[in-house]
Amino acid sequence: MISKNKITLWAVVIILFLTGLADFLNHIGYGIAYQGSDSMPKGWYFYTPARFPLHRDQIVVFKPTPLWQEYLEGHHWLLSGALLMKPVAAVPGDLICIRDHQLYINQQKITAIVADYAPGKALPELSFCRRLLPGEYWMLSTHIKRSFDSRYFGPVDELQVIGLVH
Repeated sequence: MISKNKITLWAVVIILFLTGLADFLNHIGYGIAYQGSDSMPKGWYFYTPARFPLHRDQIVVFKPTPLWQEYLEGHHWLLSGALLMKPVAAVPGDLICIRDHQLYINQQKITAIVADYAPGKALPELSFCRRLLPGEYWMLSTHIKRSFDSRYFGPVDELQVIGLVH
C-alpha cells in the first residue's frame, strides 16, 4: 500500500513539473489564454508563436501598450498582465480611415464606431486617414458592437503580438 506521504510527494512533483513545462512553453511562445469578454466567444484558447506577416482574419493574442493596459484595468475590462484577443482586420499597406463615427478599410465602410460604452461613459475617439506602416496591424472584433479594439486604441505593432490563436 502506498503511504499518504508518498502520494503527497508525487502530487507536488507532478504539479512542479507541469508548472515548469507551462513556463517553458510560454517562454517559447506557446500558451493558453482565457477570453472572458463578449468581444470574442468566451473560453480557453491555445496559441502558438506568431509568424509574420500576419494575414487578415487570423485571430491573435497581443499585449496592450502600458497606456491602454492601465485604461483597460481601470475599467475592469482586463486583468493585470492579461492578453487581448482579436482578429486581424487590416495589414501593412491597408488604408484606415475613421470619420463620422465610421471605420473604413481600403475605402470600404466596415462598421460603426460608438461614442459611449454605457450612457454617459465615453470611449476614446480617433479621427484619421492613413496607411498602416510595416509592422502595424488593425485588430477588430465585430462579435459585439462595443468591442474595445483598434477603433479606439489604433494600430497594434507586431512587437505587441504574442501568438496566433487556434
